[in-house]
Amino acid sequence: MPLWSWACRRRGLPHPGRPGDRPGGPAAAPHQPEHRADAVRHPGPGTCPPPPCGEADALAREVATGHTRLRIGHAWSATGHHTAAFQRRWAAAHPEIELQLIRTNTSTGGLAEGVCDLAVVRGPFDSQRFASTVVGLERRVVAVAVDDPWARRRSISLDDTRGRTVRRRSPHGHHDARTVARRRPSVHEYTKDIDDWLAAITTGRCIGITPQSTATQYRREGIAFRPLRGAGPVPVNVVWSRRDPHPATAEAVALICELYAEGGGRQRTAARAAPNVRQRSR
Repeated sequence: MPLWSWACRRRGLPHPGRPGDRPGGPAAAPHQPEHRADAVRHPGPGTCPPPPCGEADALAREVATGHTRLRIGHAWSATGHHTAAFQRRWAAAHPEIELQLIRTNTSTGGLAEGVCDLAVVRGPFDSQRFASTVVGLERRVVAVAVDDPWARRRSISLDDTRGRTVRRRSPHGHHDARTVARRRPSVHEYTKDIDDWLAAITTGRCIGITPQSTATQYRREGIAFRPLRGAGPVPVNVVWSRRDPHPATAEAVALICELYAEGGGRQRTAARAAPNVRQRSR
């Protein structure tokens, strides 16, 4: 797909090609001088109105220089303790493509909403609509207030959490849904934002169960994180559009796999998937 077409499609803009370039479109009419203002107000048959000036300038730069930006979404934590290394290594290896991390409070980290080009997801998603690969695994931890008696423990058993009120970020949340269902807590409370989730836990009324990356990215005064025993790890997925993947998806997936592998995460599946992304992106 031509760069101009890809850029328009990603931004939700009409294709600004000539009428004769489209299947079944009318042949290009001979050039007829006319006033520029009239041309804007009355476009010719089969032509699309021009995009807003700011969008047009951005599109022109993107087409002239290639894909200059890669937006990676996440609902929280990005790539955990690998986030800084990911940004630095990407900038060194791909200086021509700006990396942007975008946090969006949705189950797909903004991918379904068109906010990003690919996303780091730690929960359920539509596998029919989105392609994905597991880049690593993160152990679960328990978040408690620092004055909670559990804060003095080295770790907490899953069985010990029975009866505690659990604060979760959304009803669908991440992969802790199966974990908390097994122990039937007395109360489920929900928040939509990571900051609200942390604020609630500092009160001491509730606890949280979350991937290790939360403890890395959201260290906060008043909260202690302790390893959770008896629960499996959380798979970390990189997810992208099956229909229209960004051309740099393969490179991004490969780098994230490499970082998780260096940190001891499992990445065999991801390593095999990355070449397929490149083929579909052409």
